[in-house]
Amino acid sequence: MMIKRLKGILLGIVLSIACINTLPVNAESHWVKTVLIDGVYYEIASYHDAWAVEGPEEFTLRFPEGYDLAIPSAIEYEGVSYPVVKIGDYAFSSQPIASLSIPSTIETITKLGLTGLYQLQSISVDSGNKDFMAIDGVLYDTDEEKTLLLYPCMRPGTSFDIPEGVVRLGYESLWAKNLTHINFPSTLRGIGEQALSGLHLDEIILNDGLKAIAGYAFYCTTYKKPLVIPESVEDIHDSCFGFSDIPDIIFPSWVVEIGDSWFYNSFADTIHVPQQITRIGRSAFCFSRIRHIDLPDGIHTIEPYAFNLCDSLREIKLPLELTTLQEGVFCRCKNLKRVTLNKNIKRVKAVFTDCPSLSDLYLLSERPPRLDEECPLGYRDPEYFINRLGQITVHVLEGCGEAYRNSTWAKVGPIVEDLTDGVDDLPADGAIFPTEACTAYTLQGTVAAEGIHYGDLHESLSHGLYIIRTASGKTEKIRL
Repeated sequence: MMIKRLKGILLGIVLSIACINTLPVNAESHWVKTVLIDGVYYEIASYHDAWAVEGPEEFTLRFPEGYDLAIPSAIEYEGVSYPVVKIGDYAFSSQPIASLSIPSTIETITKLGLTGLYQLQSISVDSGNKDFMAIDGVLYDTDEEKTLLLYPCMRPGTSFDIPEGVVRLGYESLWAKNLTHINFPSTLRGIGEQALSGLHLDEIILNDGLKAIAGYAFYCTTYKKPLVIPESVEDIHDSCFGFSDIPDIIFPSWVVEIGDSWFYNSFADTIHVPQQITRIGRSAFCFSRIRHIDLPDGIHTIEPYAFNLCDSLREIKLPLELTTLQEGVFCRCKNLKRVTLNKNIKRVKAVFTDCPSLSDLYLLSERPPRLDEECPLGYRDPEYFINRLGQITVHVLEGCGEAYRNSTWAKVGPIVEDLTDGVDDLPADGAIFPTEACTAYTLQGTVAAEGIHYGDLHESLSHGLYIIRTASGKTEKIRL
């Protein structure tokens, strides 16, 4: 769309206008025009059709800072009056509007119609409008199942009680910079796309009766306390926690899997996976910033590319029930160094494509898991992927080295017999007392806890195998 100047202001605001019925209705007279009136772009039509178009992509001049915009109920163009009935996509995007007044004639506001109002403080609606209403500067529709459409981004105050009667949160409806506390009404049933975007919350309690959480509902949301998803929730969409920083989520009891892309590009450096989880979906943690994650032993399936492009992940221990490591699970994890494969792993597919830092694999299975003969671990194209074959140390159980050396695993790297499968064996020099200070190591040799009392290990560490060493020199391998 051509960008024009008017009184020194260049704008990208589009409203859709319905025409008056006195114009002739025939093919020859039909026309649609975009006009600029008092700094606002309008699209008008010559007969009953109403149109909406997007504003220009770039803005070089804008409204003055803190502008109060009152949308007119009608405009005049070439001697004809047209009622304003629709706000089109991106109508006010990036404009420094402080307050917005909506006339009685507006019948439709598109999903993206109020996107980008980053300086908006309040909204008002004419009392004669049958489709929309404003309460304390917040916009709602008037449907029987009421939707909260927009909480102004810069509305004063840090706490908001969503009124009883509100059934849904609309698209980007609570994208507000100041909010830290939100109270949900008992009537709320659905959280829409990006409804809670960009919030840095101190407190959020989701209501019993909530049914659905849409994709990216918590987009760029930060919440450091455990987020409790009520048992009433029946539908959690893909990517619902994408781009968020929420490390601890307590799911309803029926949730036994991390769905596809649920934590896509998550900002959390640690994510707690509930013990009830048995499956991790495709690309569930793709692009996430996680540095540490404990996977419950009950997980039997990890779908392809679940941890694709997790550049902060350094090491991981695979769950006990897992039997097959699917293609691309750790593809392009640039800093992944150590992976522990449980004793039940039978098949390892093209898992580690383009993992340039991979140095150690710990295999607890007596029999070598099956590998692809031509491209073990997924290194297919040496011109594109960094081939680590021959450089990765394969740690195996004592007495199992020969079996691995006579298998495809010999292509992966040197086979070292330095693992034992004994658990809860007493140290040769006597039992460790509960009050003795000790250091706990993972099987990969990293410190999991230091200077902790032996009796406190169960409370301080997650489930798994650990090597315990005391200050007096006692050593024990235990399973917590």
